[in-house]
Amino acid sequence: MPPSSPAPPEPAGAARRRAEEARLEAEARIAAQVEEARRAEAEHREAEERAATRAAAAREAGERAEQARLEAEARIVAQLEQARLEQARLADEARLAEEQAQREADERDRAEQARLEAEARIAAELEAARLDDARRAEEARAEEARRSEEERTRAPAHGGVDSVAAGREVVSALSDAVVPAESRSEERPARAAAPSAPVPTPEPAGTRDPAGAPTAPESGNAVFAPRTGARRLVGLVLLLAAGATAGAAYVAHDRRTTFAVGIAVTLGVLTLLVWAVRASWPTTRLSVTAGQLEVLRGGGRFVFDLRSSYTPIEVVGQPGERGWKVLFHRRSMAPFVIDSSMVDPEEFMRILRHHRPDAG
Repeated sequence: MPPSSPAPPEPAGAARRRAEEARLEAEARIAAQVEEARRAEAEHREAEERAATRAAAAREAGERAEQARLEAEARIVAQLEQARLEQARLADEARLAEEQAQREADERDRAEQARLEAEARIAAELEAARLDDARRAEEARAEEARRSEEERTRAPAHGGVDSVAAGREVVSALSDAVVPAESRSEERPARAAAPSAPVPTPEPAGTRDPAGAPTAPESGNAVFAPRTGARRLVGLVLLLAAGATAGAAYVAHDRRTTFAVGIAVTLGVLTLLVWAVRASWPTTRLSVTAGQLEVLRGGGRFVFDLRSSYTPIEVVGQPGERGWKVLFHRRSMAPFVIDSSMVDPEEFMRILRHHRPDAG
């Protein structure tokens, strides 16, 4: 086989074209790489911007959450402060109302005591007047009898005048004159039953027992001392609860924790409940005048006639026992109950038996 002949040399123009194409390809590759780098840099910047936007949004959300928390805490503190002020106001109003009620009750007690003393004084004056009238009538009858006896002894010397018959007529006239005097003395209580301004007088001897409790006079009149021990105890609990609530509110305002706020709110609710219990526990006042039992309780007034047999009275238990109570039955209504929380059982039963011996 004959040896191959060498390739003919390329023309210079073809070499230049290939070199130019290689250069263009290299420039295209470099341009593509540059474009890729720019695109990567743009994507990197976009990622950074997105991250910055998310971070800003997160910061803004955190700031809004913090602001909301602060506002919520401020509202809670304001509500606690308002609740504390309201509780203080209610406590002040309750205290003032209790003081006013106590003053009014004291005034009623003083007025009732003055009225009973005035009635006792008037009754004593009437009794003294009646005894004085009786004494004078007796003296007049004795004087007339003496004169009649003298005239009888002198009658034979003066022509036998019938002085005995004349004396009897005079005694009869004096007896008739005594009756109107006694009726006038009985009419005096009607005119003096309502004095314009009763004057207090010292309490008669024997109207109080050694323990200091009022006892009923012979007429059966009495004013029972009200029992306020339980109400005072509830008032003391109310003051303690109000103080504890104020302290808890201060701690909640200072620490601003959920536990402290819950304790303050719980104590506030407890204080309101104690106040409601005390407000619904009125003081009962009882008195007996001329057989009429008068009960004043919670703005209401109840009157029962102890002397009337048409007033059904039922006594349950004995004084001193736990379940002692007195029931006043009313037509078409529930019985009115009097128990040891309203009056002293021993004293009340003594007055009740004075007017109704068959009771108990």
